[in-house]
Formats: sequence, C-alpha cells, structure tokens
Amino acid sequence: LSAFFGNPTLRALSIGILFYGVHLSGMIVWVNRYVEVGLQSTLGALALAFLYAGLTGSRLIVPLLRVRPMVYICGSCALAAAILAVGLCSGNAAVMCGCVLACSLVSGAFIPVALGTACAGFSSNTLLASTLMNLCMLAGNCISSPLIGAIEARAGMRWGMAVCVVALLGAATVPALRLLAERKQVCGAAGLQ
Repeated sequence: LSAFFGNPTLRALSIGILFYGVHLSGMIVWVNRYVEVGLQSTLGALALAFLYAGLTGSRLIVPLLRVRPMVYICGSCALAAAILAVGLCSGNAAVMCGCVLACSLVSGAFIPVALGTACAGFSSNTLLASTLMNLCMLAGNCISSPLIGAIEARAGMRWGMAVCVVALLGAATVPALRLLAERKQVCGAAGLQ
C-alpha cells in the first residue's frame, strides 16, 4: 500500500477517482429526481438515459483520441463541470438533459482511463492498483447520496446537484496539480543541465 500511495501520480489518480465517484453516483441517483421534481418535468428518465448514452459514447470515442491520460482527466472533468453548471443554472429540463449528455460524453471515459493509467503506473501489481482505485471510487459513491440529500434538505435541490459540479472540479484539480508538479520538475531538471 505504501508503494502505491507513495507514488504522487497514483495518489492524485486515487483522489481524482474518489471525486469522480461522488459525481457519477450523484448523477445516477439524483438526476432523474432533479429533472422531475426540481424542474417539474417528465424528462427525468431521458436525462438518466442520456447520462448512460454519454458514458457509453465517451468510452468508445476517447480511446481513438491522441491525448495523454492525465491531460484528458483534467481537461474533461473541468469542461464537464462547466457544462453541468450551465445545465443546473438554466432551470430548463430540456437544456439540463442536453447538458447531462454533453457532460457524460466529455468525461465518461474517466474510469477506464484512470484505471488504465494506475495499472500502467503500478505494473508490478495491477490487481492491487485496480482494487485500490475501485475502493477509492466506491468511497466517493458512498459519500455522494447522503451529502447531496443533506444539502438538498437544507438549501434546495439545485444546490444538492451542485455537489456533482464541485466533485468534477475536484477530479480535475488534483491531477492538474500533479501535472504542474511534474512540469516544474522537468523544467527544473532542464535548467540544471
């Protein structure tokens, strides 16, 4: 365990997938209710269907792109957070459904990309790497619904759903900080030569 979590990139991926677990579980459990109750629309099931369609589409499209995994993770989660925020701020069920589809198309490949990157970074024991990553995501899943429910009860459904936006920002920020640290190391090493 210390070898896995001692690696700064793997540690960043673990924290990132925890945040992504909060986002994904929150969307799966709450988006239908948000659209139907919060936005008073019959499009709740469509929003959930769009979520799954986007996840599937993303997992088919992203492997064809030539982008570094950590760059994909950071960029896709930041963009998905912005898209989801637009949907939440719109107050319109149709716009929210479109934003759910776009959000999941952009960031839907996070899990396989993060798992693949962790296993490549800890190739001596891919079983341990994938298990720890999935446990981190599960921890995020467990936190998500009670957190969203508690915020919804106190501040309203839109603020509860905003947890999903904040979680995406967390999933983008932690790996981005690691990329910045790597870039500083490379620049520092290049300056010494």
